[in-house]
Amino acid sequence: MKKFLLFLVLLFFSYSSFSQYRCIPNIHEYGNPGAGTKETSLNTSSNLNVNFTPGVPAWSPVRHLFFPFYFNGQLVTDYKVSSTGVLTFDTATTIVPPINNNVLPDPQIPNQSVCIRGLSCSQVKGTSDYNFLTPSLNLQQWICFQGLLDYPNPTGSTFWAIVLEENSNNIYLVDRSHSPGFFPSLTLGIQINNSTAYMATGSPNITCHSLNSGYSADNVFYSFFPANPINIDGAVIGTSIPKYSRITDAPIAVKAKFRNLGSDTIHSLQVHYSINGGTINTQNFSGLNIASGNIQWLDFNSFFNPLNTGDYDVDIWADNLNGTIDQDTSNDHLIQQT
Repeated sequence: MKKFLLFLVLLFFSYSSFSQYRCIPNIHEYGNPGAGTKETSLNTSSNLNVNFTPGVPAWSPVRHLFFPFYFNGQLVTDYKVSSTGVLTFDTATTIVPPINNNVLPDPQIPNQSVCIRGLSCSQVKGTSDYNFLTPSLNLQQWICFQGLLDYPNPTGSTFWAIVLEENSNNIYLVDRSHSPGFFPSLTLGIQINNSTAYMATGSPNITCHSLNSGYSADNVFYSFFPANPINIDGAVIGTSIPKYSRITDAPIAVKAKFRNLGSDTIHSLQVHYSINGGTINTQNFSGLNIASGNIQWLDFNSFFNPLNTGDYDVDIWADNLNGTIDQDTSNDHLIQQT
């Protein structure tokens, strides 16, 4: 019994200990959050499908979440969405967010809200829920805003979605498509209350970065993780060294695909690699300008030159970002067998 009570206490703290959000833009690689997501038919009878009067701020009916979800460490079960791009878990609120692009926090936004601000839904053929299953078997609930327009004089439209993810409690704002030549200014973020909010870098001047195919293959998105914001963090997420190659391909160029996961722009760093735990090859890079969420390929002067056939373990990592310590070392290393 004591062990069970201890488990409940630890479970509570695991969900409630995070009272902040960390935002990472994903605008330089296309696709949906949770690569390989596929649609399911879970509870489709309760899907939300609302038509709003063009240009008139209004709320949808209240809808129920399909899985337990913790917003800012608190369990929430129901939500509603506005024609002005706001999802709120404060379902009792009578505040209807206006059509404007004010930064957060804003008293015109209810507590416990997720925002895509600056536009308004016109004749929505759904602010619809779709359910996707990620490769890690987490359900995602998609709330899709169809045809967001810039009122009062519309010049184009764009399609976005707010995505809630089971277990991770991540929130994603997905840029799905837009009219050719239409690049509105938007504020993306999460408002906890009138004094606390977390915005994506670039708000209130974020614009559309997706392409215009209408398919998920060219979507981009902004990730909000329930974690403390970090200024300095980066990870090597790819390499030019192929997983399969012939000995005759040697020497093989070594490149590291680096992504900035912190809020500060990265101007300098060190990148290292070793083969089978052997000699560490290090190279310094300076004069960089890698903004939060951005990706850059970094080329080593040295080459990978295997002398014999067989498997080789390649370990590539980055550190000394902006001449200081990486605040999250858990994601530093890329280890690959080739």
